Amino acid sequence: MPGPRPLAFGITELNIGGAEKSLVDLVIRLDRSRWSPSVVSLQPLGPLAAELQSLEIPVASLEMNSLWDTFNAYRVWKKLLTESRPAALITFLFHANILGRQVARAGGIPLHVSSIRVAERSAQWHLALDRWTRRSGDRYVCVSQAVADFTHQRVKAPWSDINVIRNGIDLRRIDQVVPLDTSECRIGSSDLVLVAVGRLTKQKGPDVLLDAISKIVPAATQHRLRLVFVGEGPMRASLQSFVREHQLESIVTFVGQQKDALGWIERSDGLVLASRWEGMPNVVLEAMACRRTVIGTQVEGTTELVIPGETGWLVPQNDPTALANALVDWMTSPEKRESFGVAGRIHVEKHFTIQRMVDDWDRLLTQICQ
Repeated sequence: MPGPRPLAFGITELNIGGAEKSLVDLVIRLDRSRWSPSVVSLQPLGPLAAELQSLEIPVASLEMNSLWDTFNAYRVWKKLLTESRPAALITFLFHANILGRQVARAGGIPLHVSSIRVAERSAQWHLALDRWTRRSGDRYVCVSQAVADFTHQRVKAPWSDINVIRNGIDLRRIDQVVPLDTSECRIGSSDLVLVAVGRLTKQKGPDVLLDAISKIVPAATQHRLRLVFVGEGPMRASLQSFVREHQLESIVTFVGQQKDALGWIERSDGLVLASRWEGMPNVVLEAMACRRTVIGTQVEGTTELVIPGETGWLVPQNDPTALANALVDWMTSPEKRESFGVAGRIHVEKHFTIQRMVDDWDRLLTQICQ
């Protein structure tokens, strides 16, 4: 009988993030009797590489630290692919997608698949380069229907080249999460904790969230609300200035990048996502799997995850007043927080398990790797 078929995966980095965790979750669960995966990171190896290496999955870095390293990365990646001769190259994230298309074509790899994780609405040159190089690739796998629509409309990819495979959650791992001890952050057991998990960038809308909080200070104080930003990013200094200017120090806390973001979610009473655009935010799935209610904006992915009035709240993006109203409803409705949390977990169990995601990928790869 023939042995497992080699598959090559590429990603921009292997630091802790939604796309990175999704790739690792997929690779480690592929049927090893059928597929033999390997992973390349464009940038130096991040902490997620260790999980792959512990399972004896080959992992390599192209050691890209700037655009000046592109030619050498191209040469090394092409050599790796020429030696392994995979049935397909599957890439995650923009830089890996663009470089991977060129490497696959030059290396004679029969199939390239770009995994599109976000509807990019900021860097227009990303879209232009994606359109320009599109014919060098073969398939798009989009993480939500909204991202698929965006890819068809803005990148001009034909529907025949697009598949939708939504993220999935490892519920067994979720059920092993232990709530963090937040006493060192001066967060007490009786405080109502709301977490915002993600990079502090324009995409994630932390400025919109703080604007909303500034509108509801009396209610937030009355209900002992503590908003915790879990993540780092270029907007942190300006956000902290806003907090000082509006005297929100007793409400808002920044804890930076955390290895145990799930521990923060488990300790919380809910998650807020104020994003201006998204793809299929893993953190929303994680919160729902932890039975935590979600207050989110109506952006890509969240509208396919959160059921308003059943598992959480959805408001228009970039609308601090609507977000403030939803936050007040969340704070003042403990029965909704509990029932929405339970309903969210059931929704994930039915539609967004990790095995469902792996099975969808396996079916697609089986179909296209002829």
